[in-house]
Amino acid sequence: MKLLFFSSLLVVISIADIYGKQNQKSLIFTLINNKIVYSASVTDNAAVPKDQFFERAQNWYTKTYQTADNRLTVNNLDEGLLSGTGIIHAKGRDEKAEDGDVFFTIDIHTDNGKYEYKVHDIYTFDKTGKFYYSDMYNEEQFPPNKPKWPNTYRASMLSHMNNKITMMLADFQKEMANPILKK
Repeated sequence: MKLLFFSSLLVVISIADIYGKQNQKSLIFTLINNKIVYSASVTDNAAVPKDQFFERAQNWYTKTYQTADNRLTVNNLDEGLLSGTGIIHAKGRDEKAEDGDVFFTIDIHTDNGKYEYKVHDIYTFDKTGKFYYSDMYNEEQFPPNKPKWPNTYRASMLSHMNNKITMMLADFQKEMANPILKK
């Protein structure tokens, strides 16, 4: 069942990527307080205890994002809360931040049989400096007389960010469903 879910997720991501390249205005994001947010609540049929979900989320974050620049700012087992910053490097596993890297904050709440996540404060840097992807998205939705970014660049950047965050969340959900045993 879980294999079918992840296979379907990959197909949806691939179709969305292909469709997004054909129709650049097809990306639709959820905005909360005028910022792009990815969130979900996942209930597990096996009723995994809160502490196991918490450990899975903590292990995923630590192996994926724990560096000198990224750290868990909230790590509370009693409340089942994790929160931290992350960088998805544009060029694989770079050590330093570069243009095109995707910066974000992730909040994870675990409970018995379920977990929730929220990815927010998503931004990057380019020749114009630091900007939130939601600024690009707002310009895409409500074009000003003098746009800050060219249409193709804006669409490409939003698609890049969406692909990076979607792949990260697929990896996170995979870890939450089938944790890799620590060695």
